[in-house]
Amino acid sequence: MNFPTGQPQSVIRYLLDKAFSAWSNVTNLDFVEVTFVDRADIEIVFGGQVHWSRGERCSFPMDTDVFAHAFYPEEGSVHFNTKYYFDGGESLGQFLEVAMHEIGHVLGLDHSKSKASLMHLTEIGRFTEPQPIDVKNIQRLYGVRGESMRAAAPRLCSLTAMDAAIQTSNGVIYVFAGDYFYDVSNKFAPGKLISSKWKGLPGNIDAAFTYNGEKIFFFKNDLYWTFNETRMLPGHPRQIRDGFPGLPNNLDATLVSDGDIYAFRGDQYWYYSVKDKRISGDSPSSTRRIHLPTTHFDAALNTESAIMTFKGGNFFRWSDGGRSVQMLRNSWFQC
Repeated sequence: MNFPTGQPQSVIRYLLDKAFSAWSNVTNLDFVEVTFVDRADIEIVFGGQVHWSRGERCSFPMDTDVFAHAFYPEEGSVHFNTKYYFDGGESLGQFLEVAMHEIGHVLGLDHSKSKASLMHLTEIGRFTEPQPIDVKNIQRLYGVRGESMRAAAPRLCSLTAMDAAIQTSNGVIYVFAGDYFYDVSNKFAPGKLISSKWKGLPGNIDAAFTYNGEKIFFFKNDLYWTFNETRMLPGHPRQIRDGFPGLPNNLDATLVSDGDIYAFRGDQYWYYSVKDKRISGDSPSSTRRIHLPTTHFDAALNTESAIMTFKGGNFFRWSDGGRSVQMLRNSWFQC
């Protein structure tokens, strides 16, 4: 986006190219500088405590002890503090090391607890390239350079079933299938890795729901994960029996209605009172009790306009308090 004063632009370009190459040398990624900002996956900015991000003031100021900061996928920005680069006396070699570290974040790597890692929070002035632990972590995301990557993610329109569905606080509906998630507003887009947005969350989840617009709960086997939007809360994953006493493991689907939770497995459902932190006395109950014509759902979702349960290429829209259920073809999948 801009260049710092005190160094020729050619030097900055050379160092940044070297920093990006350090990662592309070991994994299946290529980086190309583009002319138009709106086409860039990654933005580079130089500034002070007040600086810009994607054309707006960055919400994270760079304090005096911060060399740089970066944003994980898919925001993709690296911001360097010109107090150090290059108004201060820091070396170009240190700038290169910090650039490699921040690019690691942009590609999806967290801080490492190992001091033998380029991605360690505070180790500076030691590394000229990603270390073995960094190479292993980046290859877990993008594969080994020169080797075939995993098969391309299926596109939303090719799916015949899904694992779960949620609606975020800003109204975006995501569906999950295998290792991937999909924004249903883009029917022809390929899936994106779940781990790229919800770090620490595995694929092939069993069920999920959003609560109060911010917290997202994911379930798999006997565990659940809680995220505040895309940040996992401390202490997770947890056992389902500890966080939701009475709910079974290996759920098929979950949804929230009137502030309480419905969980489905097979031909039964459980009603969990959030206020009382327990299931109702008559759980589990048969899904016939709420007039659902099928069992073993793939997923369930409560939007502002409808409650829906999904199975294969069909969805079932609840109405009249669950007393009327309409089966429809799922146009999200049959595009």
